[in-house]
Amino acid sequence: MSSAKSSAGRSLAFLIGVSDYEDPFYDDLPGVRGNIRDLAQQFQDPAVWGISRDHCHEILNPRSPHEALEPLRATEDLEIDTLMVYYSGHGIIDKWSSELCLGLPESRPRYPETSLPYAWLRQTLMEIPAERKIVILDCCYSGRALGSMSGAQVPMADSAVVEGTYLIASAAETAQALAPPGARHTAFSGELVKLLALGVPGGPGFLRLDSVFNHLARELRAKSFPEPQVRVRNSAGRLPLFRNRAYQPCSDIGKLAERYVRGSLIHEDSLTETFQAHDVELNRSVVVKLMRPSVAEDASAVNGFHRLSKTRALLSSRVVPILLDVDSCLQDGIRRPYVVMEDFTALPGETLARQGRLRPERALQATSDVLEMLESAHELGLFGWHLEPERVLITSDEHVRLTDLDGASDGCCDVYKTAKMLYTLLTGVVFSLETDGCAIVPPSSFNPDVSDEVDAVLLKALAADRLERFVTAKAMRLAIKELLGRTHQEAATFVLKEESLSGPSNSMSDSPDVYNFLWSVIRPQPKDDLDALLARAKSAFQVGWSGHHDQAAALLSGLVREFSRSRTHLHTSTLRVRKEHIANVRNSGDCLQAAALLDDLVPDVALVWGPHDRETLDARYNQALCVGESGNFERALTLFDNLAFEFTRTLGMDHSRTYEARVKFGEYVAKSGDQDRANSIFRGLVRDFARFG
Repeated sequence: MSSAKSSAGRSLAFLIGVSDYEDPFYDDLPGVRGNIRDLAQQFQDPAVWGISRDHCHEILNPRSPHEALEPLRATEDLEIDTLMVYYSGHGIIDKWSSELCLGLPESRPRYPETSLPYAWLRQTLMEIPAERKIVILDCCYSGRALGSMSGAQVPMADSAVVEGTYLIASAAETAQALAPPGARHTAFSGELVKLLALGVPGGPGFLRLDSVFNHLARELRAKSFPEPQVRVRNSAGRLPLFRNRAYQPCSDIGKLAERYVRGSLIHEDSLTETFQAHDVELNRSVVVKLMRPSVAEDASAVNGFHRLSKTRALLSSRVVPILLDVDSCLQDGIRRPYVVMEDFTALPGETLARQGRLRPERALQATSDVLEMLESAHELGLFGWHLEPERVLITSDEHVRLTDLDGASDGCCDVYKTAKMLYTLLTGVVFSLETDGCAIVPPSSFNPDVSDEVDAVLLKALAADRLERFVTAKAMRLAIKELLGRTHQEAATFVLKEESLSGPSNSMSDSPDVYNFLWSVIRPQPKDDLDALLARAKSAFQVGWSGHHDQAAALLSGLVREFSRSRTHLHTSTLRVRKEHIANVRNSGDCLQAAALLDDLVPDVALVWGPHDRETLDARYNQALCVGESGNFERALTLFDNLAFEFTRTLGMDHSRTYEARVKFGEYVAKSGDQDRANSIFRGLVRDFARFG
């Protein structure tokens, strides 16, 4: 299936550039002016994108975050197909939070409030209901923005990142972008302008975002320029956005045209193009994968394509499409090999999982099918299957279909990618490791139907240490096979839930064999003492609420041990008791002990609820308060600075909790002796409060 083309009439582009800087610490960037001017010209050209001048906003040298963001906010009520936001200028790292800020003319080192935090731009974009959102950052350290686009393991953050987001960063998170002296453009934007102005020879009529990025990456790499980074959310990369000025319709494609009539482009990479097609001889829909002309001139690449196709034909699995034909066609004097595969109707697995239409047992079975196929594929030497969420398809009968290989040479990579696929199928969330060292959030945190046993298997498969993961596809498949056996037991339990556990009911007495089987796979469990523990905890809570904090702290200290022993230290009931215990320790005046206890609690809450969940943020806020009250001003300053950013990202700039964290941050900056910076922070607070109310 192909994506609909972007509608220029309902598209908007905001080109933000900062070329002039007042502080001598930052060099002026005259190339930024050329970036803004020439990109605007290309975007408005009907031969490239064709958006109108009114829809292409040039924002050069905005003096404040408000001046940069206000034009975007004015579009919140518009019906927008594609929204593009481009920034070129200095990228600045916030010393305290290590987050990316975008330079402004008045930016000063060590004063992040004089710049535009990328988090503010991201939040503004989230509030605009565009179908697709494209962000291009041409600045130093722009790769730091990639993590804040996804929050892939965090329910709140993930729900905020809408379908169809595409972010391109001109440099890695620790790398500087390049602005050659005297050049009309910066290095990255110069290549982008060149691509739009000249097109891609041998490419399709419309260039998808993935194609644009891949072309830019190749050109920049060849010139030893900083290599760009990308983060894609769902299907945005398949959006045909720009017309290709170098496109030439095929004049002679030999046998391919005689039998297979090409339709829309499905996917393309640096080696091949994959099309929807129609087999006129057998009157059926098929999929054709055709080698690019520039690659087909390489004899070694063609031989590799043929070897892979022949080996692929030996693989028999319902997970992969059937290979129907292998041949070549002549185009412009170049013989291009191609393969023809069966067509099928399916939806991306991530889409189904997000809609709640894929049951955990079906996700496990589908994953088991994939692993079984990988066992056979690896024996044949076929490694590197496309297992990205948008490339894993689910048919109407809930079977997984994989579309292609991506060229990896390591079977362990396939197993790891399969684990990531299962994570997405279970949760609807694209898995990615957090960059701040937080533990992986268990799938059950997103989907309560996922069992602890499934959590355990998946966390092993996704372990940061490769030595702790499943080494082979067979090892992971056997573990999932055992889980599927337990799923049948859970089904039996559900059936018996409606029946008397003392023996067969009348409705089941006619089927004793069925009943006996169901009864054999479960056993009545003895009732534990959780109710008694909860009653004692409630009594201890009331002691504290009545003002007797010392006594409540002593009672709850013992209960914490009992809950941990009975329900583990990560059980939600245990976490609640630990939280109340710490509150009473703090209220009794021992802030130092409370801070130490919170140091233990915060990572546990983050593990259970997610690092950016409200429960976790509240625990971190109390931790920062206790640290400050115990006299450790420097650490409290750092904690509140990080919290201010997190609250801004998850709750919004205008939330009371965000203001509280920023006020506390300013207070501890003042206590540390930096009164000028504190005054600047409080002025920013007053300005934002006046703006947001």
